[in-house]
Amino acid sequence: MGAKSAKRGAFWSRARKLAALPCIALVAAGLAAVGPGAATAQAATPDSCFTLSGGSITVYTVATCGTVVDIPSSIGGVPVTGIANNVFRDQGITSVTIPNTITTIGTSAFKQTCGTEGGCGTTASIRDTLQTLTFEPGGSSPLTIGNEAFRVNSLTNLYVPDRTTSIGNNAFDQVFSNEPSRLKNVTIGTDVTSIGNQAFQSKTASPSPITNMAFRGNYPTTLNAAAFNNVGSAPWYYWSSATGWPSPMQGHTMSSVAGPSGANPPAIGDAVATGLQEVTVNWTNPASNVTGRSVEASTDSGT
Repeated sequence: MGAKSAKRGAFWSRARKLAALPCIALVAAGLAAVGPGAATAQAATPDSCFTLSGGSITVYTVATCGTVVDIPSSIGGVPVTGIANNVFRDQGITSVTIPNTITTIGTSAFKQTCGTEGGCGTTASIRDTLQTLTFEPGGSSPLTIGNEAFRVNSLTNLYVPDRTTSIGNNAFDQVFSNEPSRLKNVTIGTDVTSIGNQAFQSKTASPSPITNMAFRGNYPTTLNAAAFNNVGSAPWYYWSSATGWPSPMQGHTMSSVAGPSGANPPAIGDAVATGLQEVTVNWTNPASNVTGRSVEASTDSGT
């Protein structure tokens, strides 16, 4: 527990140093995997809240452990490598941090659609509750995001980590949401080779969801024709080092942007992806300058 706290302290220190910089133009570095209400670091969730089987979390006790979840990288000395099907489904989860040891996120693992598909019992009002999704930076093992894994959520920004290889059918689908998709800014990591049917589908195309989409890697080997169904027609972008991207692509004009450079290019993006909102990454006027982003400091109430 102490080591984990020290790690988070180091990230806060690094993020505050970045936030102190006045609107520095950077090459594209990845959007935040955060949503509303992620301005402070969350406390670690006790190991006792989880049941582990074969390295995968199979049970989470929401009644006593709450809806803000920080999944540990190990439990009882056993590495946590998977999240089983339906573990957090319809439990009203509002925030989750996923460690870089995870290699599999199962079907409907964080799906929050109670009240729209029946069989919900006393949780009929739970829907699109997930506001913050944080993937811890680092890790080298490939990550698979299963079908409907995060179906119906309240995310505004999403950073799919580079080590992700597959995004399943309806993984971030918003069709059963109470409202049109809130998802506006998405960065897809370098290693994604498969994006499934209706993976990012929106309930309505107006107001236009996913106004900023950036692909860090090559055109996926498998990209379903309806992967981005009903998400508007805003211009999207791909890293200049990536290959194979057609334009238009599923109704979106595609433009090349300069990718990260240096010995450790994802550093800025990773710092943001920890869920810290002190640093906000935005496009720098894509219409006239699609080669970079700017880092803007927002209010930091910490010391």
